[in-house]
Amino acid sequence: MDAFTPKPWVCDERADHPTILGDNGHFVAEFGDDEDCYYVLLCVNNHDALLEALKSAHGMLNQSLSHNTKVASDGFFQNIGAVITKAEGGDHG
Repeated sequence: MDAFTPKPWVCDERADHPTILGDNGHFVAEFGDDEDCYYVLLCVNNHDALLEALKSAHGMLNQSLSHNTKVASDGFFQNIGAVITKAEGGDHG
């Protein structure tokens, strides 16, 4: 499988409104706060599954981010293959 190369994402500081971006079958959910941006790479088969995944995972994701988790180990994330990464640099202002 080809490696996923993220674009220079723009931080969305509305943490309760994730931004969904797609590229070549990969979807990225973006979560930001006043200081940092985080991205979740979701590999799912269809858009409906992605939306349901985000609805179900929102609280769990925020909890994981508060603990600065790099890779989500919860069973839910294992099922859809999500990886949390912290954005390096960028303007969060």
